[in-house]
Amino acid sequence: MNQFPSRRIPVQPPVLAPLLLESPLPKNPPAASLQKDVAIGVAKGLKAESIRTFVVTLREHSAADIFLFVDAIPANMPAYQGLHFLVFDQNRLPRPWSRYHPSSYRYHLYHEFMQTTGKAYARVQACDIRDVAFQADPFLTVSAGEEAVHIFEEDASMTIGKCGTNSRWIQACYGGAAQRVAAQPISCSGYAIGTAKAMAQYFEVMAGEIRENARCEQNGIDQGMHNVLVNSALAGWTATNKRAYSPLPTFVSHSNERGPVYTGGYAPKGNYSWGADGAFLNHDGISYRVLHQYYRHAKLTSALEEVVVRLSAGRMHAPARTSMQSLLHTAAPETTSKQLAENSNASVPAAAETTEEGSSGGGGGNRRRALFFLVHLDPTQASWFAKRHSGELEFVNSLASALRAAGWEVEESGEIDEVQAYMAAAAARPEVLANTHFFFDVGTATNFYDKSYWSAIRCRVRVLDFFGSPATGALGLGAKAMARGIQPKQFWTPYPNRWNEFLGFPLEARPPTPKKHQGVLWGKMLEYLQGHEELIRELGKLSPLYAVVQEPHPPAWLREAGVTVRPLMQPSEWEELVAESKYFIGFGDPLLGPSVMHCLAAGTPYLDPVFSNPKAVASGMTFTSQHPYAHSFGAPLVHRVHLDNIVEVVATVKRVLSAPPVAPFVPSAMTPGGYKAKVEQLMMEDNFCTTNMPENPADSDNTRVARPRGFNLRNYAAKRSDTA
Repeated sequence: MNQFPSRRIPVQPPVLAPLLLESPLPKNPPAASLQKDVAIGVAKGLKAESIRTFVVTLREHSAADIFLFVDAIPANMPAYQGLHFLVFDQNRLPRPWSRYHPSSYRYHLYHEFMQTTGKAYARVQACDIRDVAFQADPFLTVSAGEEAVHIFEEDASMTIGKCGTNSRWIQACYGGAAQRVAAQPISCSGYAIGTAKAMAQYFEVMAGEIRENARCEQNGIDQGMHNVLVNSALAGWTATNKRAYSPLPTFVSHSNERGPVYTGGYAPKGNYSWGADGAFLNHDGISYRVLHQYYRHAKLTSALEEVVVRLSAGRMHAPARTSMQSLLHTAAPETTSKQLAENSNASVPAAAETTEEGSSGGGGGNRRRALFFLVHLDPTQASWFAKRHSGELEFVNSLASALRAAGWEVEESGEIDEVQAYMAAAAARPEVLANTHFFFDVGTATNFYDKSYWSAIRCRVRVLDFFGSPATGALGLGAKAMARGIQPKQFWTPYPNRWNEFLGFPLEARPPTPKKHQGVLWGKMLEYLQGHEELIRELGKLSPLYAVVQEPHPPAWLREAGVTVRPLMQPSEWEELVAESKYFIGFGDPLLGPSVMHCLAAGTPYLDPVFSNPKAVASGMTFTSQHPYAHSFGAPLVHRVHLDNIVEVVATVKRVLSAPPVAPFVPSAMTPGGYKAKVEQLMMEDNFCTTNMPENPADSDNTRVARPRGFNLRNYAAKRSDTA
């Protein structure tokens, strides 16, 4: 009998057509009857220690089969009855999934699982792995005879409208729906459970919506979509691009305070109730069946560690402490951990996770960690960012991927309190700090300058700065960072300049592609092309032209000039268009976009506009052309043009159209091998701790910063989702 209160949510009328599969899963499920339950999740990159709490506590209360999608079977993972690993290679997933964050592509994996192996089961649980534990059988939540997906709300004090992060996720994909659902409780996408049929319908629609909304892809976007689907009638949701899906399932929602699942993200700390048997209780005095995001609460984490040790006795070697909070408990003075917990009002996030492989004398301090925190602070710019900052995202994602491949523990956080707690804890443990790097953008770094731990961690900070910041004459946010002890070489940039550290991003030369007699106009915003109507008309007389413009109703003059206008494209489609074209011409914006480098890697000549007056950005950097780095390679791949001299531009295009094919070109520093070596070199440079903090840092709080296009980052984990 289910003693937890819940509410059923009305959904939009369904659209009745299936979503096609893209690649098959192995069709050899273990023997199972339709009475059996199954738990599924993605555990990519997780060590055995990170999986153990989930597996051990679930196995204590349920005989459900467990299927975990992994990139490699974790070392030293004991065998458990019913535990299965499904090994996959993200790079071999069909596009666009191969470019997506695990929180997004997991729905593709779940959907395919339900078309094959999952058909053998009656009830299905899909959830996060690292931060979920069990106090009872979770499948008891699904009553006999119902067809529904059970979903679980976060703390009642926080609605969608009150949470800038959840609002931004919805705004980025569904615009005004964010306002329509603002008063609704936040439903957490990290845990869902239901009947197999209902869960299969849910996965199908989630996978389809994530795939169709590539423009807003980022870590966490699944929660925005989840909340829109859960509130589909109120949100006014219709399938993106009129995609046909199976019906939305019935959703049964449970509150965080009275339901069977505890979600710790927004739950107040210190407000805990325990049963006589030691179980954590909800507000009605009933034991929670599931604990989610427990790591944000030190007391819950500590209690669960003791449970796991007890349940693991005789099966595994003694477990390593797995959180930074636990490291403090085991190796630091008691007053230090207590003071940190009180000052930060947050437990240290899983970014501080350690493993036995990387532990040192029980402290785990020599495990290499990288924390990315690159959240733009202006919530009104969500959709604007997702559509216009793909270059910055490629720069950041390339670094995160390279670090993971090199064995670094990479954590991406979007919560300031989590990052502050982590930094405070790391500052108190020199052996941990010595193996940790913090990656910020120049805007996000301002959150930490006034913290007591800043002087300890500043030398471990790297600023990912797309445009760069000069050592002298820096303005705005870059000047603030340097005034607080960040040295110019701690700024990493995608292209070289005289002050900062050149990181770059990896490229592969495309096989030679037959060229069509056509050109591509660079400028995905219509405003980039406006003012150049006469030039574009003249170019249209020489060959067909293509433009990828974010404009639902392009002006007639573009069509009349012979320009075929396409909507925003997937990166693979965009790169194919550029590769098969004879030339690629810029119109002054966007500055420094990586599309130019993809152009050169495809052997497509680029016409680089030269500025009559250098163009300045908010950091104080100035540029003499749209892409000075590419400019340096010269003809036959790069040609200087002055856009106000139409005769000169037309003559250059004529020469390029009649010239023989050009070989693809990638600078040695940007080849996969060169980039890997550069990352390894930079991660070994730790000489920034030898300098002292400025005694009287300049107060630049009143500096007025004009934010140019492409300046700040919002979504560090999002894959490059449109043309750059």
